[in-house]
Amino acid sequence: LDSCARGSDGLSSCAMSAPRKGSMSGTGLRTRALRLWTNAVSRMSTHVFPVHISRSKPLWILGVAYGVPEDFESSEDEPLSELEISRYEMICRTPHEMLQDLHSRLFFSYRQRCEPLPGSDLDSDVGWGCMLRVGQMMAGQVLMHHMLSRGWRLPHEQDPAIRSIIKLFGDFSRPDCPLSIHNILAQMHGNGIKAGDWMGPHAVGRSICQIISDGLPVLAPLRAHFAADCSLARSKLETEVWTPTFIAAPLRLGLRGITDCYLQPLKAFFKLPQCAGIMGGRPRHALYFIGVQGKELLALDPHICRNAVDIDNPLFPLESFIGHAPRKLHIDDADPSLCLGFYCEKLSDFLCVIAFLSDKSVHGDTPLLSVVP
Repeated sequence: LDSCARGSDGLSSCAMSAPRKGSMSGTGLRTRALRLWTNAVSRMSTHVFPVHISRSKPLWILGVAYGVPEDFESSEDEPLSELEISRYEMICRTPHEMLQDLHSRLFFSYRQRCEPLPGSDLDSDVGWGCMLRVGQMMAGQVLMHHMLSRGWRLPHEQDPAIRSIIKLFGDFSRPDCPLSIHNILAQMHGNGIKAGDWMGPHAVGRSICQIISDGLPVLAPLRAHFAADCSLARSKLETEVWTPTFIAAPLRLGLRGITDCYLQPLKAFFKLPQCAGIMGGRPRHALYFIGVQGKELLALDPHICRNAVDIDNPLFPLESFIGHAPRKLHIDDADPSLCLGFYCEKLSDFLCVIAFLSDKSVHGDTPLLSVVP
């Protein structure tokens, strides 16, 4: 991980390195676009950047690009025209937009003083429930995309729409909190998993899909598909009348680490507009991967304990559910056991996922998932 400064809240906070003198010399549209990006960053307070952001590599967050793409080139040696600047801003976006995107992701972490968890007297998931919280973050991202949009950003005024989504994850066993860890654990009970057990992305992904598939009115219209056998069957999902679909695909991409042949397709996954992130982490330390820059994965880390929140209060505080600083993890350090998430709002989205998985220029002969009729 990058060298970090410890903030007052106990979280590590890293700043983007200042541009080195002379590092932006050269010609071409890419060089001038890089200068625009770097100058925009340098005008912002360094403490607001949660991780070190490279100025020379594009950053992908759940299908959205920030920074300057490597193919953004021009041989012209003239100042950027208004059209070129417009194209730069359209493709690359600004550091402020990047921060807005990061700070608008839902965040779920360890809680204490909860309603006792099913089948136990535990009132906290500290030390064992990190993958449950990662699963909640993926489900939360899907619901934000489904009920709001991928482009939704937390406004200055408190938005009641985001509260209605967060309430679905409240730390209670109630039906109006279908995606609480209490209800996810209850779904796992038949498989012998109980409160206090550590669990992997496969078990969590399966349980969340089952809860959504139960057809709860509060989650409609939304269906879920669990691709348990590392394959995606078109016949099971491709229907004349399309229903927005969440797909969870558990994978094992190596023994002790991710095998080299999967690195490129895994990075390309974050460029998909249908990307809902990855449930994964490093050994015994779950993380929700939301982006990639070069060989580093951007992740939200649930290993922070906070008190349970009274979601029945109409003005319950949002601070502990949103705007959390992400971490970076080198892709070589990631655990090979993970679960991909896709959200396909329309049939065309599903066909894009199929095209991605079938693209040999990305996957070669070892696709992340096999596509079957």
